Amino acid sequence: MSKLLLIDGTALVFRGFYAIPPLKTSKGQQINAVFGFYTILLNLLIAEKPDYMAVCFDRQEVTRRKEEYEDYKANREKAPDELYSQIGPIKQILTEAGFNLVEKPGVEADDLIATIARENETPNTEVIVYSNDFDLLQLVNDIKVLKPGHGRNPNKLMGIDEVVEKYGFTPEFIPDYKGLHGDSSDNLPGIRGIGEKTASKLIQEYGHLEDIYENIENIKGALKTKLIEGKEMAFLCRRLATLEDDIEIETKIESFKTQNISFKTAREFFTQLEMKSLINKLENLESKLETVKHLNQQQALF
Repeated sequence: MSKLLLIDGTALVFRGFYAIPPLKTSKGQQINAVFGFYTILLNLLIAEKPDYMAVCFDRQEVTRRKEEYEDYKANREKAPDELYSQIGPIKQILTEAGFNLVEKPGVEADDLIATIARENETPNTEVIVYSNDFDLLQLVNDIKVLKPGHGRNPNKLMGIDEVVEKYGFTPEFIPDYKGLHGDSSDNLPGIRGIGEKTASKLIQEYGHLEDIYENIENIKGALKTKLIEGKEMAFLCRRLATLEDDIEIETKIESFKTQNISFKTAREFFTQLEMKSLINKLENLESKLETVKHLNQQQALF
């Protein structure tokens, strides 16, 4: 079985930036985000040894969600200029060294990931999404989400059982949950006064939003009033939280081969940016991917 690894590149930039203290080259170029990004990326690729990979990015253009709901993500503080100035070099390395960068104007990384993941969800392909984004858990089925670890806690692979254990419902109900409870990170209010436990309980008892409102007469007191008053917002928030998996982009798995990686080009970039410690990781990755390639070739003979 082959493995496809899809990575939330935008989130990885932020994680890398804040994980590494301010760091500059001898020429004064800020590189802590670049160094952090590629440290995490190479460690991930070494651990997972995917046959295919893509790194998906948000862009700055207005998205469909922002057009529909002006306050979508409006509560997010602007990141420091020191971070934004490093996105260009990060993307340049991804593109020129063949790490399979995917982006599209007006489309969020989550929807790019959803589109590629759904298209390649086959019995012969293990699809893993690397992200800490709650929204992406709605993809979980044969697809798995690998949540980044923190400190000494390792990465955690989330399948259906893990989602049910943590939230009390299966992945398909995540948009409904956000419709009821909202999501502060995306500035989605949900229904005022409905918390995590109540949202989960309603879903467990009735199902999707349509089922909840079909049974509204069975719900009593203040909760019924909240549901009635918040109905329009609940459906809006669910709609905004639902991933789009039909974006017009290249989705053929052969476009995302890790064999596309030019280790020579990556090595040149890392040397230029004085990130010599990454070269050892790069050589380790090259060795592991070569081993996987030979194993796959041998298995194909039988």
